[in-house]
Amino acid sequence: MAISDVKICNLAFNKQGHEGTITAIGEDTSEGELTERYYEYVRDTLLGEHTWNFCVTRVALSKDATSPTFEYTNQFLIPADMLRPVILYNERAPFKIEVKQDGSKRLLTDAATVNLIYVMKQTDVSQYSPAFIDALVTRLAAEMAEVITHDTAKVDRLFAESELKLKKAKRVDGQSGTPGVIKSNGFTGAKRSNLGLVKPETSY
Repeated sequence: MAISDVKICNLAFNKQGHEGTITAIGEDTSEGELTERYYEYVRDTLLGEHTWNFCVTRVALSKDATSPTFEYTNQFLIPADMLRPVILYNERAPFKIEVKQDGSKRLLTDAATVNLIYVMKQTDVSQYSPAFIDALVTRLAAEMAEVITHDTAKVDRLFAESELKLKKAKRVDGQSGTPGVIKSNGFTGAKRSNLGLVKPETSY
């Protein structure tokens, strides 16, 4: 059976020893509600923790017709699917990302053009590496086990296992392709706290 969001969720239930399964995320069952609450949050958190080969992409940003009020000369539209910026390609001008009142984001800089390399929200699970899927299943199992099992020992074991599997997935991913030279310009080293993700409530 091909991998899918639903299969990942069901593997997570199985990982924690829960017998329930789903046929659709968000279906009208307690398991469906749990997956709707946790799946996207856990997936995007893990995607944002590394420059995965399967979700790093690049784009020439479109310049906003309106200039910043002060400090910077230009501002550029940020891709809606961006989880985490990686680097401005071949550009050393200072910059920052700000959120406008309507919730959209802009990149502010003095550079006249911006070519951005970033981690995208990759929702096509067929693109995920087997090692990443294994880490995702285990982390999702750990998060949901807090709600389903209330078994502290099991939860701790699953979180510890998920960390080991995530490290392995990063190591395997880093062995694919030739690493580029990343110049420090403010984006490199971005942490998960910059993703704007909010952990779900844990009531069940």
